[in-house]
Amino acid sequence: MHENNAIKAYKEEIVSQLEALNIYKSEFSLIINVYAETLAERDRIYKQYVDEGAQPVIEKVSDRGARNTGKNPLLQAWTDLSELCRKLSNELGLSPAALKRLSDQKVTPPKQQSPLEKVIEKWEKQYGSNAGNEV
Repeated sequence: MHENNAIKAYKEEIVSQLEALNIYKSEFSLIINVYAETLAERDRIYKQYVDEGAQPVIEKVSDRGARNTGKNPLLQAWTDLSELCRKLSNELGLSPAALKRLSDQKVTPPKQQSPLEKVIEKWEKQYGSNAGNEV
């Protein structure tokens, strides 16, 4: 696959962001590649859209010669790619909500029981939790 400069720059930036957040894993390489390629394609389409006059609505002519207006296909493609970029960004943890979700999923190691807690737990298993409360 031929990798252009924009894709390479995006990949480096994505990896840099993931490393800065301490969430980078080499297993993410496929999704990083897809994300970088999508960002580059989104930028290319936006440049073409701007170069062609940035018209959100264009006139289309059907095979029969009928003229209709509709959303510019470049704008629609850019919108679709932007949404995909948002989803990929979230998947990698590169949004505030996604980063919070990832940090909430981190498992904290179980607390070690003190010797007294172990004795109490053993007592409750053997005699029930109300044993010794008869007054």
